[in-house]
Amino acid sequence: MHSRGIEQYKRGLQLSGAHQEILVGLLLGDACLETQNGGRTFRLKVEQSARHEPYVRHIHELFSEWVLTPPRRRVTRASNGTLTINWAFQTVSHEAFQPYGLQFYAGGPKKVPELISDWLTPRGFAYWFMDDGSMKSRESKEFS
Repeated sequence: MHSRGIEQYKRGLQLSGAHQEILVGLLLGDACLETQNGGRTFRLKVEQSARHEPYVRHIHELFSEWVLTPPRRRVTRASNGTLTINWAFQTVSHEAFQPYGLQFYAGGPKKVPELISDWLTPRGFAYWFMDDGSMKSRESKEFS
């Protein structure tokens, strides 16, 4: 799909209520939002270890209209020579993710937004649990 076609396609995208609930759970877990234009739009990035490939494919299916490519296998080599195999995908950048990006990344690293009690639903909680299950320790870079 060419750039003009992609932009036209993106104009028709809207996050459903279920997408919004799931997104909150994923962002409380290991998923992240990334912006490349100062916060005007964001894209969802999902990456899990190889043993969670079925889960990554499930999330990909839920957000299929937001994704242009299938999940991909990522192999990285640590400095000690250890190989890590992950499965990952990312959505298109879109303004529909902006409210979540601005709340979860207000002022820098990912944090739990103040309005989480308004956003977190039983479905979101379930995806948070499936994705990660807890907040990270202080040593982790995921939440501050």
